[in-house]
Amino acid sequence: AEFVLAEGTYINNLRTELVDKAVDIKASHILFLDSDMRFPPDTLERLLKHKKDIIGANYRQRTQKEFTASKNNKFISSEGKSGLEEVDSIGLGIALIDMNVFTSKIRNIPKNAFAMPFDTEIGKFVGEDVYFCTIAKDFNFQVWVDHDLSQEVRHCGVVEF
Repeated sequence: AEFVLAEGTYINNLRTELVDKAVDIKASHILFLDSDMRFPPDTLERLLKHKKDIIGANYRQRTQKEFTASKNNKFISSEGKSGLEEVDSIGLGIALIDMNVFTSKIRNIPKNAFAMPFDTEIGKFVGEDVYFCTIAKDFNFQVWVDHDLSQEVRHCGVVEF
């Protein structure tokens, strides 16, 4: 295993930089672990065993109200759930992505997959995580949540939630 760190201000640039480094070292997967996340030490092993293109933990947004995963334009809670669930998007704070998502000659997603565009329908900017998942699904990759792992992660802000 090789560990690479990226530091900076713009999360979309950092994620793109880390993917470029993972491609350069011919990594099989990339694991995003944001600095404001708390997670069990076996997180990587647990996510790898599922053998999914894109899989992550579901955790509360900083508002403490909603979770990050969504399906059919609704946030999905992991409370009281077990197993895996296919969703439309996840937060990338704890996410494992098979590098095939970035290197497949047939389904190679674009370089700007971590953009944060303005959505005129909702009148807000879309986060890089939601945009990435949307692009990945457009290229026929599946996005999954591990509800069991989700029970054990925390997203830190003023308080951990």
